[in-house]
Amino acid sequence: MQHNNVYKPVWAEGLMLSQQHLQLFDQYQQAQLVGVQQSLKDNAFGIERCVFDESALAKGVVKLHSISAIFKSGRHIQHVFTEHEAPMFELDDTKNEYTISIALANNHSVSNIQGYPQTGQLSAYDCDFVELQDAHDPNRKAEVMVAKPKLMLVEHSASNSFIEQLPCIKVRRGEHGLFELDHNYIPPVLNIKAHAYLSERINKLVNMIEAKYMALLTNRASMGIVEDFGPTELKHFLLLQAFSSVFPEIKQFSSATRVSPDSLFMSLNKLICQLINFEPDGSQFELPSYEHQDLTHSFGLIESHIQTLIGSISAARSSDLALTAISQSIFELKELDSNSLTRGEIYIAAFYEHESTQWIELFAEQVKLAAPSQLEILIASALGGVKLTHCQRPPNRVSVKGGYEYFKVEPHGAAWEQVVQELALRIFVPFSLQGVKLEVVSVANT
Repeated sequence: MQHNNVYKPVWAEGLMLSQQHLQLFDQYQQAQLVGVQQSLKDNAFGIERCVFDESALAKGVVKLHSISAIFKSGRHIQHVFTEHEAPMFELDDTKNEYTISIALANNHSVSNIQGYPQTGQLSAYDCDFVELQDAHDPNRKAEVMVAKPKLMLVEHSASNSFIEQLPCIKVRRGEHGLFELDHNYIPPVLNIKAHAYLSERINKLVNMIEAKYMALLTNRASMGIVEDFGPTELKHFLLLQAFSSVFPEIKQFSSATRVSPDSLFMSLNKLICQLINFEPDGSQFELPSYEHQDLTHSFGLIESHIQTLIGSISAARSSDLALTAISQSIFELKELDSNSLTRGEIYIAAFYEHESTQWIELFAEQVKLAAPSQLEILIASALGGVKLTHCQRPPNRVSVKGGYEYFKVEPHGAAWEQVVQELALRIFVPFSLQGVKLEVVSVANT
């Protein structure tokens, strides 16, 4: 629609009124409303509700039953069509996919007014008459001339100076060769709750976020005071802070009856921005940009990023392996998974109460690791088994416990090959270190 100067009409005594005065007044009021609306909010256009005859698609026809929408120009259209006046669009058998727009002439013209010449100009409205009651006396009725929107259904085009378009649906040929609605397509909408498919996807996403938030909140009760946090507890605490900063806002949006897509998008994008900080290489996650006219792509990226990031922080970076005490000095791991031995890493976690830290060096040197069939031979001959290396800073993938020292089991050498063959590992602790608490942690390589 053209944006020319819109003047405010002046009402004064002795003024000879004409239809142009009222037409100008109508245009002025509409321009005021649109100007304020677009100044206060971006993307104040889209579909509020549209209902199509899905049975007509099987006959190759798109038929509109009712519509409530705001065009980009700010014009609000709300109409329920009778059977004979419903806008229709015939689908070509040679094509497999269409994006259909509702369209309106880019003017204020009304056609078929008695006494006015028919210029052949494409008009936005058609003349009609309705009988209305007096607001103060229902017995007084009068026939009033009204402008009925002359909506058209057209194949969406990037440019057309004579009409303004608003994409509303996509149809594609189905398995049996008949056209059907593409329910995955999301047009520009004013309210997320008005689009069933988008609303369903958002609800699933919010439920996933809420489940993770509640799990972190529940876990917080067992973590103790902040001053005693180890690396793992600190990570969980920071994650809880990240979710807490945006979850109330996201939850409020999900429970509201009207939700603007750009507002919810920004809240979800804030969460992505927070969670990226927990990734070693956050550069692989480009923050999605909001495209009101391509919500399918915008919310698709949001959904994909959040699912990936929550999956990443929820993944078990390490798992404890069951350690059996055969005696005070010998411990055994049975039925090991071959993947954890050949594709992962194994760490021995040791806790030993001692005034000096010299026990750490002794542990790496004197504790022996070997397959069950070889351990007694190694102990008797004082030969070395599988090598242990102390880790001053365990990898981030290891769930570190406070007070424990971590030793990496080096996966090479003849002794290690025997462990892989037997899928079992025994640990010998010398008398000088008996009383040490041991745990074995398996870490999957990524």
